[in-house]
Amino acid sequence: MIIDKKVKVYVSGINVKYYKNLGYVFENNSFIDVDILHLPLNSGVKIKTSCDICGIIREVKYQNYNNQLKKGGYFCCVKCSRYKIKEACILKYGVDNRSEEHTSELQSH
Repeated sequence: MIIDKKVKVYVSGINVKYYKNLGYVFENNSFIDVDILHLPLNSGVKIKTSCDICGIIREVKYQNYNNQLKKGGYFCCVKCSRYKIKEACILKYGVDNRSEEHTSELQSH
């Protein structure tokens, strides 16, 4: 879950037009406060988040947060990622880790 509602973004050459089109008023080469919802999905700006499993708070790049949401529908910390991996294996292979799949295949031969 995202904790921050706004973040500071450095506005320069590459993103000037993007933020001006959203209605932000600023001078080039300056920092502005941007609503999280206005960040591009691939933004490298760090945001404060909490793990959806254990609640630990940490800072991650917005693009990494979005990538995690695409893979499983929720955000988790490194410690809790094993649960997400387990879920993915169950959905994809029907077992909670791939080595079980290979073990059962070997035993059936």
